[in-house]
Amino acid sequence: MCLFNSCGHKLGKVEILELDGKSLAQAHCYVLLNHSKIQPFRDYFLSEKQALRNKPMDSKTIQKLMVEEFPWWLKNQVSLLEKDNVDEEVLSLAIGPNIVAKQYKGVITNGHRFLTRRREEFKKTQNSGVMVEEPRWLRMDTELQDAQ
Repeated sequence: MCLFNSCGHKLGKVEILELDGKSLAQAHCYVLLNHSKIQPFRDYFLSEKQALRNKPMDSKTIQKLMVEEFPWWLKNQVSLLEKDNVDEEVLSLAIGPNIVAKQYKGVITNGHRFLTRRREEFKKTQNSGVMVEEPRWLRMDTELQDAQ
């Protein structure tokens, strides 16, 4: 299943690998913090956490909560809902990724070529530094501070 709009064109032969606990948690967290179908759950989680505090949360606190508590909170929330009322994709995302992953030498997506560090090791130019826009939930505290 492709989780984001474009999976792109895969480069090289597939390599099957087993993710360690840290990589599994990082992959799960990345998807939960960036997938659009999880946005309402992220908003609700943060509003719940904010309601328990006397002052607005700073971005460091928000980030810590989202990384350390949100995946478990989401899994519990989804398990409490009736299966008929939960989108199948949201249910799968809450459960988390498979320990088995597929790795390629690179991918071409939206006209951009991304190669793994191992593939680029002996190349003169490299493009492993992928950048993503700061998530909306992380900007919330600066928006709150600007409003005050």
